[in-house]
Amino acid sequence: MNKRMDMNSMAKAGLILLLAIFVLSACGGNQGGNAQSEAAQGGNTQGAANAQQTQTPAERTITDATGEKTIPADPQKVAATSQQLMEYLIPLNLNVKIAPKAMPAADYYPYFPKEKYPDIQLVGESSPLNFEAFLAQKPDLIFVREDTQAYEKMSKIAPTIMIKETKDWRKDLTQYAALVGKEKEAEAYLKDYQSQVDQYKEQLKNAVGNETVVFIRLLDKQVRIYNNLPTSVGGVLYHDLGLTPVKGIESEDLFAAISLEKLLEMNPDHIFVQTGKQDEKPEVSQERLEDITKGDVWKSLNAFKNNHVYIVDASFFNNTPLSQLNTAKTVAEKLSGQK
Repeated sequence: MNKRMDMNSMAKAGLILLLAIFVLSACGGNQGGNAQSEAAQGGNTQGAANAQQTQTPAERTITDATGEKTIPADPQKVAATSQQLMEYLIPLNLNVKIAPKAMPAADYYPYFPKEKYPDIQLVGESSPLNFEAFLAQKPDLIFVREDTQAYEKMSKIAPTIMIKETKDWRKDLTQYAALVGKEKEAEAYLKDYQSQVDQYKEQLKNAVGNETVVFIRLLDKQVRIYNNLPTSVGGVLYHDLGLTPVKGIESEDLFAAISLEKLLEMNPDHIFVQTGKQDEKPEVSQERLEDITKGDVWKSLNAFKNNHVYIVDASFFNNTPLSQLNTAKTVAEKLSGQK
């Protein structure tokens, strides 16, 4: 009898012990699960905080020619107040959507690859600017040339950038790039430009060697010969392409006014000719060209005799990244007999 009671007591004690172990294990498991859940939640919270910290800021603070300002870090609707200015923004891969016409007689300059940029909205002409048209397009960033009046009006529409221009398109491109965080894009464009120009330069060594080349502009009462300044069309001809100028055009001035008789004294081997103005009808320019070139002096030029006179359009004067590359390409093609 006593043995049975002892056995029953032991069985009960064992059962109680097992139940206690089970309860303690369950509680410990829940506590561990809660700890893991809290740790996971803490990790998620920290991860979200880190992600938020690494997000690209919506704005950037810059200092341009007008002072410190805040602009969008990633503008989606950029406006330029001239197409020459737009040609600095295209190489930087900015989203240019608004610009005036190139000139009264044409929407774009002949060399501009308009098929690549079908979304550009043209808003009148660059002079005078149509401020109401710019306002209606709702740009989020505007670029203006070095024009205080234009800046004051445009800056009321959206954040506006204006630089201190240097007349050196490479330096100005670099300035714009630094302001909008596009330094790598500018470096890539300049590297590509130099690579292409070096190829043209080598090509021209074989085509013309040391033969002399000039660039002139024919106006109603004046012949202008453009000097070998690095910041003008002469920069492309004589510095980038290494062509040989005639003697007497070394000057600090952009051009010199000369007579046809003086041009005959220089007697260059090759002549690039631009006639007329950007806002002039083509037939007017053509008539002027015919009047000037039908005389005996012109016909005495070596370039005329050898069929080395090349007619080019007014966009040769655009001192911009896209224009300069087009000028180098056109000169190389014409002097090599490819065009």
